[in-house]
Amino acid sequence: MSRVSNPTVTAAVALNHTSPKYLIQMGWSTVTRIATWETSISWAGETWAASGANIRGLKTTGGTLALPNDDADGWAALVLSEGQQGRTISIYEHHTDISVSPQTDALLIFSGEMDQATIGREVMITFIASSREMRFPHTKIDSTVYTHLLRPGQVLEVGGSTLVIK
Repeated sequence: MSRVSNPTVTAAVALNHTSPKYLIQMGWSTVTRIATWETSISWAGETWAASGANIRGLKTTGGTLALPNDDADGWAALVLSEGQQGRTISIYEHHTDISVSPQTDALLIFSGEMDQATIGREVMITFIASSREMRFPHTKIDSTVYTHLLRPGQVLEVGGSTLVIK
């Protein structure tokens, strides 16, 4: 599958140095959209507020979001009042030179959920990839808790087929 890049992205990739900027959408009780730009921007019909946020250690399996911890930002209060674990997070990336308008294409590079938070000089929130097909609770599955789990060797007949649990 191929995709045609717009001229802004093509020009940015050709530069010796690009500065990735991130748009971050978090699923609090009120969806919050922030940008790692120094000023608020509009993209995809939404306003993405300047935040002082920073993405660290981003991988396909997760990473860390660092947010400023001062009274004006209110990130610590939000984490303490609403909690972060299990709430959605989407991160879009845009490679651009600072002279290029940030109001061009951004690509979704991560979609998952927020996990642990640490409040210190910064509010650090780890995030993890999540599967939409398979959702487990944040605790482990234990047969003493989930007594309906089938035992190995148990035979099941479904729609004329015989299944043996391994």
